[in-house]
Amino acid sequence: MAVGADQGGSIRNPSSRCGIVGLKPTLGLVPYTGIFPMEFTLDHVGPMARTVYDVALLLEVCMFFQINTLSSQFPGLLF
Repeated sequence: MAVGADQGGSIRNPSSRCGIVGLKPTLGLVPYTGIFPMEFTLDHVGPMARTVYDVALLLEVCMFFQINTLSSQFPGLLF
């Protein structure tokens, strides 16, 4: 399992060529914290793994981190 950044196919193309699964999620679904941005509308962070199940599991973990970060910053918000 790994997390990659996709601005122009940098998750999907290497994944397809290496025989693994890569997912470019919807913009903002996975936090871009700690990654140097190139262009806000193009930057996506997504999981790469051997199976679809592993990708779904890693995506869920990344989304959970985003929800916990937001809920700690905005305590009254319900997700």
